[in-house]
Amino acid sequence: MGGANEKARKVGCFCFNRARSKSGVNKETYREPFAIPWTSLLATGVGIGTCISTKWQGVFTFIMTWISSSMYLWRILGEKRFSLASIICCWYVGRQFTARFLSTAVLPMMIYFAVFHVHMSLIPKAGDHDLAVSSPLRYSLEGNYHEPVQKDIAFGSSVVLRHLGSNGGYLHSHLRRYEGGSTQQEVTMYPHFDLNNIWIIHRAGKRWNDTQPLEYVRNNDQVMLEHYATSRKLHSHDHRPPVTNKKEQSEVTAYGDPYITDPHDYWWAQIIFDDDIHRGKDKTPIQAINTRFRLLHVRGCHLMSHKVSLPENEDGMPPQQEVSCFAPAKKEVSTFVIESAYHEQLEDKETITYPKMTTMEKIMEVHSLMLAYPSTIQDQLASKKPADPLYQHYQHALQRPRLGQWFVGKLSARLWDQVSGKAVYLTLNPLGRMLTLLSMLGCALFWVVDTLLKKRQVNWLQVKLWANTGAAWAGYDPIATRELFHQSIGFLSMGTLLQVFLLRFMPTFSMHPSDILPNTLLSAGFVSIVIEAVTMRWARRYRVLLCMLLVGLAAHQFYRLSPVTYGDRALTVQECQRLPRNAGIDCQRFLKSNKGETASVQIDMPGKTETFKYTVGSEKDADASIASMRRASYSESLHDATGAERYHAIVSTPGPSHQDVKEWQMAIQKAAEERIRIQAEKAKQEEEEKEQEEGMDEEEQVPQEED
Repeated sequence: MGGANEKARKVGCFCFNRARSKSGVNKETYREPFAIPWTSLLATGVGIGTCISTKWQGVFTFIMTWISSSMYLWRILGEKRFSLASIICCWYVGRQFTARFLSTAVLPMMIYFAVFHVHMSLIPKAGDHDLAVSSPLRYSLEGNYHEPVQKDIAFGSSVVLRHLGSNGGYLHSHLRRYEGGSTQQEVTMYPHFDLNNIWIIHRAGKRWNDTQPLEYVRNNDQVMLEHYATSRKLHSHDHRPPVTNKKEQSEVTAYGDPYITDPHDYWWAQIIFDDDIHRGKDKTPIQAINTRFRLLHVRGCHLMSHKVSLPENEDGMPPQQEVSCFAPAKKEVSTFVIESAYHEQLEDKETITYPKMTTMEKIMEVHSLMLAYPSTIQDQLASKKPADPLYQHYQHALQRPRLGQWFVGKLSARLWDQVSGKAVYLTLNPLGRMLTLLSMLGCALFWVVDTLLKKRQVNWLQVKLWANTGAAWAGYDPIATRELFHQSIGFLSMGTLLQVFLLRFMPTFSMHPSDILPNTLLSAGFVSIVIEAVTMRWARRYRVLLCMLLVGLAAHQFYRLSPVTYGDRALTVQECQRLPRNAGIDCQRFLKSNKGETASVQIDMPGKTETFKYTVGSEKDADASIASMRRASYSESLHDATGAERYHAIVSTPGPSHQDVKEWQMAIQKAAEERIRIQAEKAKQEEEEKEQEEGMDEEEQVPQEED
């Protein structure tokens, strides 16, 4: 929480600096038109760049700045002190646009990428998130090494296929069978290195052996993929997958043995070219690492995988990622690449490995991973399901706030609580929300009245309203001062509303309760300028009294909310109900008066939630028991989920050894030979029975002919 608050504090500071820069720009504009100092623009650009580098929410400040700049450049076209020809043809607009573009667009992006480059240079080594990134990025990190593999792929090559549409890993199979459907051998995606990831590529209907000539695999070739460890073929048929049970999808299994030939084992290898055009007659050789391709089944569906895990089996083994066959599958989920290949006749041929990624390529991939963070990073120590639906409701309300709810609704977020009645909430000061709402309504009313009176050509006394304001700054006239207030109020009110509105488009996973702080800071500046404009002609003592009154009311509201701000004092339900009603505090979670009854609470645990029951009145003992349970559970899980194991949804399981694979192959070979022997005996027996029946028929026909 501290780190997130620090980030939000920086975002707020940068937004504040932007507002100050904007005010300075306004002043300089009216002192000397078109002569805004570069220092103000550069300070604004640096603030935006550091703001975006801290959190993506800083993009809101970039949008605010360019809306304001666009409005200013538009006003230049209406400046009567200069002719339209001089504005367009000369250097005024060009200079202003160039200055703003370089300082508030180019400079922030340069700062952002420079900060990102520094960040990448500080973490050049392999780490816990290696399984979540692509292979090129993974092997660009120090400590990860990809051994060069044979570049060309021939029939008979042992290959490892990596799925590019997810971080599920490699095409995989094992002895475990589906519990439903065809109950044949499972085919999954598995991110860890394992002998079960190896497949042997054959021409369709013809297993390769070393007596055959070397023949390379090419685009549009029909192939079979035989699982190395079990000798079963990659197979698909008219059964629904175990999880994605849709009509268009088919189950993918490993089926058969070395002697079974089934057309449902046949796939077409189709290369994906850069122009995404399918070339049906093309015969480009398929290469390891360089070639992206899809596998089209004879039934017209593409081999695909997505971020869906199979259900847990009765043996208790961790589930793996589902593989299915889907006719309208997009390339994003059905693209594969051969990451490893070996053929005994290609040992002296050219090898290949992953090239090192450039800094820009790393930045682009990391950004794509950041956008897909929830489906990319799966923390094994995080609770899999929300322990408290009401808490999730609060979080959703905070992450997707409505404009009305922001100003007049009950908006808060619970950060921490105990059954003993202590809690920490993040909520806005009710007085600040009320002043922001009143200022918004007042400005809107002022704008409507001003617009209507101007339409009616009625003299509006707004110039006299700020008539004495010019004395505050030498060289300012009342009209310029009025425009300064208009622009400042317009900028800050736009920023206040824009911050809330754009939060609806931010990824939910990146939202944090502290993201409301930039909006709070902008609204405070907006309210301050509105009060300054309204009270400009008041006597000094009245303005001081008003300031002291507002500060006192705000401090009083803060004091009332201090128990749920710091969580240093336990509250009862009755005490909670005396807090400001529009703070949005859930009072039913505090101490209850019905002692002796049994209550329950949901506890977040690694990968699960548990229900804890306690007796009302013994809350302190319950908190101690809950803390002990959590400590023991997290300690145990942390010991098991270490390194890359922690941040991937698929947990590694013990893989087979070469001896295990040899035993599996021998067992399957013997079973296949036994099946062939039984089939041969059965066929021979049926043939003998048929011959006997034919002989009996002939004996019965002989007497009839004699008669």
